Amino acid sequence: MAGRVDAAVVWNPWINQIQMSGKGKALFTSKDMPGLVPDLLVAQEKSIRTKRKDFIGMIKAWYDVEKFIRTNPDEAAKIMAKIVGMKSDEYQVFLPGTRFFDQQANLEALGPPTVPHSLLSVAPSIAKFLADNKLMEGKPDFAMSIDASLVREAAGK
Repeated sequence: MAGRVDAAVVWNPWINQIQMSGKGKALFTSKDMPGLVPDLLVAQEKSIRTKRKDFIGMIKAWYDVEKFIRTNPDEAAKIMAKIVGMKSDEYQVFLPGTRFFDQQANLEALGPPTVPHSLLSVAPSIAKFLADNKLMEGKPDFAMSIDASLVREAAGK
């Protein structure tokens, strides 16, 4: 008789804590398939129309945050560790495995389907996974759902 295997979808800092405790290990991570686990800012069209300047400002502020994390990793780790209730040195263990997108990476992520790992190129795989696992119904129109205009405008393009 085969042993019981429990699996769960987990994010850091909990992945690292589970691995360090010896009670589990990562079977598959987003590192194995770049682009398939995106974090996104999602907004309604009406909000984008009426608050466009605010969204542009938020995107530019994100780039300031990304630069701060990249240029001040120790201080950034202290701030982020506090938010999740960890010690800074514990948080720093997995910080190198987290990719914070700068302006260029965002432009590429929101590029056409011909750009490897762009949302438009990986969206069909994500949708298939979600549909196969009954986490989504229907077929989304990716081109209608992904709007790169704010990121381009923030970049002056």
